[in-house]
Amino acid sequence: MPVYLEECARKGYRVFFFGAKDGGVDELQRKIFKKLPALQIAGIYTPPYAERFSDAANEKIISLINSCKPDVVWVSLTAPKQDIWIYENISKLETYIVIGVGGTFEVTAGLIKRAPKFFQRTGQEWFYRFIKEPRRLFVRYSIEAPSFFPLLIKEIIRR
Repeated sequence: MPVYLEECARKGYRVFFFGAKDGGVDELQRKIFKKLPALQIAGIYTPPYAERFSDAANEKIISLINSCKPDVVWVSLTAPKQDIWIYENISKLETYIVIGVGGTFEVTAGLIKRAPKFFQRTGQEWFYRFIKEPRRLFVRYSIEAPSFFPLLIKEIIRR
């Protein structure tokens, strides 16, 4: 995200930050303005926590985003919630790019420590996060993720 934000600032793209925890987006905005003063932040919205947004709340979110006319929308609602939200709403959004970024807002803002370089370079950043937050991530990594492997194997065989 930080690299693409630099590109957005350079090209004059308008960005919208949707999601994250209370205070996370404020700190993200402060850090970004310090590093990228030319970045055009079209809007920011941190919704109240909900497993799934009501139709009325969802329409309000879409209307808010569209009224800001962003070129890029960054969605930080955690996986798979953000991915489902994007899939269900991308056709209603008047933007060019919608990207799900999980906890990247908090990491970029410095609220969550990034994994050491070794874990980043070897693609094991998920494992570092699991060690740091086993209660929160246990179901995701030990129950939900393994159901993905048969699909991956089918795809590899198909190709």
